[in-house]
Amino acid sequence: MILKNSLYSILSTLLNFLAPIVILPIVTRVLNQDALGKVLYHESIGRYIAMFLLLGIPIYGVREIAQNNKKLKGDHSSFILSMISIQLILTGLIILIWLIFFEINTFNSLTIAMAIFTGFSLEWALQGFEKFKIIAIRNIVVKLTYLLLIIIFIKDEKDAILFLSIIVFGNFLLMLWNIIALRNIFKNLKPSKIKLKKH
Repeated sequence: MILKNSLYSILSTLLNFLAPIVILPIVTRVLNQDALGKVLYHESIGRYIAMFLLLGIPIYGVREIAQNNKKLKGDHSSFILSMISIQLILTGLIILIWLIFFEINTFNSLTIAMAIFTGFSLEWALQGFEKFKIIAIRNIVVKLTYLLLIIIFIKDEKDAILFLSIIVFGNFLLMLWNIIALRNIFKNLKPSKIKLKKH
């Protein structure tokens, strides 16, 4: 089991490493430097905001799930819902700051959408439950879909917004796949299970 999980984890890491190496030459040939730079700038801003949304939850979440697995007999719905609630509060704060200080345009809207999808991906929960096979399969499917969309739709330098939209869509697919994989937890969604103070 440990060997299989290690292999799936290595496969996922390799995919995350190789995907940009394959994709970047394709988009570099199509988009000019300004367009590509703008997309990569907004993508990096989105990832920084996502890091704030996550607020150390991935490390904390994996540890808590692993430590309390036997004690809670597999029912981690209270913990996961509490973490999501903390992230929802932070998301509201970020959106409020964004609306006050930043111009509302297509690039900025896509940036904040990507941050939210990345922040709520719940990959830490899958890692805590040692669902490395699901993570590996998901990465393969989403990365191939992402690559295919780029090959089909990115045709000239005017497609910068479309390229960023595909990146955002890829993050949305990752989040959706993870939520479906954790669907049993969301069946037990009860406000009484949300406990923020202890965290």
